[in-house]
Amino acid sequence: MADTVLDHPQLGPLAGVLLSEGGIQFRNLLYATIPQRWQHSIIVDDLREHGTPGKPYDATCFGPMAPQPDGSINFDFGLIQKTLPIKHEIAVDEENYRLGLLGAVASAELTPAAEAGNSMFNDQANALRWIKRHVAGFGGDPENVTIMGESAGAISLWMQFLKGEPLFSRGIVMSGDTHLRLPQPLERGELIYQAVLRELKADSMSTAERVALLRSLPWHRFVALPQNKRCYPTISGGFDSLEWSPEKGRAQIMSSLKWCKTLVIGDCELDATAMLPTLHCPDAHARLRACLEEAGLLPEEVDEIFAFYKIDQQTDSIPDSTAVNPGIVELASDIRFHWPVIVEGRMSANANVHVYHFHEPNPFDGPFVGRAGHVLDIAYTLQTYKHLLPPESQRVSEAMGLYVIGVAHGDLDNADGKPTEAPVTSAVGNGIHNNTSPAKSVLVWDTEHNCQVLSAEEYDHRFRHHFGQLLDKIDVTKIIRGLDLFQGWAV
Repeated sequence: MADTVLDHPQLGPLAGVLLSEGGIQFRNLLYATIPQRWQHSIIVDDLREHGTPGKPYDATCFGPMAPQPDGSINFDFGLIQKTLPIKHEIAVDEENYRLGLLGAVASAELTPAAEAGNSMFNDQANALRWIKRHVAGFGGDPENVTIMGESAGAISLWMQFLKGEPLFSRGIVMSGDTHLRLPQPLERGELIYQAVLRELKADSMSTAERVALLRSLPWHRFVALPQNKRCYPTISGGFDSLEWSPEKGRAQIMSSLKWCKTLVIGDCELDATAMLPTLHCPDAHARLRACLEEAGLLPEEVDEIFAFYKIDQQTDSIPDSTAVNPGIVELASDIRFHWPVIVEGRMSANANVHVYHFHEPNPFDGPFVGRAGHVLDIAYTLQTYKHLLPPESQRVSEAMGLYVIGVAHGDLDNADGKPTEAPVTSAVGNGIHNNTSPAKSVLVWDTEHNCQVLSAEEYDHRFRHHFGQLLDKIDVTKIIRGLDLFQGWAV
């Protein structure tokens, strides 16, 4: 590798890395600065002010990661059931933004109430604004920006999409939506803020004293707090959730599709592998039953759910006390990740929104070998594991990568999203059978290393064991409430 200099018309001269395989990489480009902790970032439009005077801005070295607990990458490795060596040189283009409490704490003591919280989303928006302003200087097209987000990144993408600012042209949403981290009113944020103050022994200080303390403490104090593990967005600054009512939700989606050309949404077969710690407890099946009934389901409805997922039947087959009931993992996968894709796909009928489902078997040994768990689709897409995959899985990885590149190039613009028939007017309800609105065809990466297009009903029959028919009988919002209670997410 050798250094090369690009004379960017707005940012100034930039020293980048000429890669041996072709292309130039610019690393650690400063897109914004943060005046002080929990304040909104400010876009940087001229890097000459932030480098060494008289020299090109040094974009040859990677910058720091956003503060997060040590070893966070091992969580993702655990989901895939295979670790990779950590190298300093990687070919990834991504936004760096604040995470956890440092990106989500909401209190009127820290930020004006109308803008409280959501530092992470404002950082993301500024990064996208920066790209729109400056990508042309790198040879890019500001009107042809595609963003992709998986899990928490999918939540972020939905938040940016629903806010309605035209910052990108296409979006690829992988395994996640706003209901995984439902935006909360500021009052809820203030309760979390008070809990943080108690943890830091700052609750008895004056407002000025504790704000000064919070802004001066080292970042590792915050990432170690229990509140850092589950942070919520705040309903402020134009950020809010997708409505489940068909009319309101469709209106939100269609409004943003006036400027977003294509939206792709999808899930993996067993996405709840990302939630295993919250799905395990002593006598989990009995506790889940109690939580579902507390949420308003009738005992016979709970019996039907348990029979569908064989939850009672699998309690004796669990190998040890730390394992999670497989039926509970399947239930959480269907309700937390798959059902939102069904709803969002139906609310976007007649629009350029495309649905995929990923069932490619995980080839790596572990509890979920042979199943498509959380993040496996993004690992295949980015091809970081390609050299470790068997030949048939390598072909799937290549195809996934080409699919995403095709989306970014506009291959799906005005494609299968053309009108089918009538707009969505029936209740979103539960499943996919008891609904008069037209269902989209879906793209399925199947268990035999193939890719096929199926109707939503055929997919539900062949790959989800008639999950839609189950939800035609039972109020899914009560199942969600029961899972909230079971997982400790109830607000």
